[in-house]
This record gives sequence, structure tokens and C-alpha cells, in this order.
Amino acid sequence: MGEKGMGAMDDWLKLIAVSGAVVAMLFGMYHVFASLKARESGFGRDSLRAIGLVLFLPSLVILAVATNFKPETIAALLGTVAGYVLSSSDEKKEKTTTTDKTTTDKVEKKDGTTEPAKL
Repeated sequence: MGEKGMGAMDDWLKLIAVSGAVVAMLFGMYHVFASLKARESGFGRDSLRAIGLVLFLPSLVILAVATNFKPETIAALLGTVAGYVLSSSDEKKEKTTTTDKTTTDKVEKKDGTTEPAKL
């Protein structure tokens, strides 16, 4: 194959990769919303997290394939996603609203009672 043939093949491979990422986004969004509907649950923190991943990971694939970003840039973005996914979503503090509409942090003790958090 000549040099012109390789350039056309690269363009086709990029098109296929970008199309696959878009299909993955659409399928992922459908799956997230279908599971929310099946569980009859509302839209909350975990569903927002799932939607963020479904949209962000294929977007990284598109950026890696369609642009001339350095590998270090893509690696940093993937590291950001890994930190987001692996971060602890279990919060020990609960927010409560006082009578003056300000929020205060409370910490739950082992016996089930709560006390104001110490800063």
C-alpha cells in the first residue's frame, strides 16, 4: 500500500473508533436510565456518577483518537477518572439544617447518637 492508502486507512480507523465511542455513550445512557426505571429509583448521586462515567470515558477515547494530545495528557485524564471511580462514596458525616437555615456537620458515634463535628 502506498502512503496515500495508509492515510485513508487511518482516517477510517479513526471514524470507526469515534463511532464506537458514540455508540458506547448512547448504549450506556440507555442502560443507566433503564436500570433507574426498573428499580423505580430517583435520580441521585450514584446515578449522576454513572452518567458521568458513561459520558466521560468514551469522550476520552474520542479525544485520544481524534486529536493530537500527548499521551501524558490522556494519562492524566484517565487518572482523574480512576480517582473519581475509586474514591469513597460512603460519607460518615450527615448534613443537618438548623432553625436559622444554616447547615452543620454532625458525626455519628458508635452508639448511634450524633454530636457536632469538631473542626
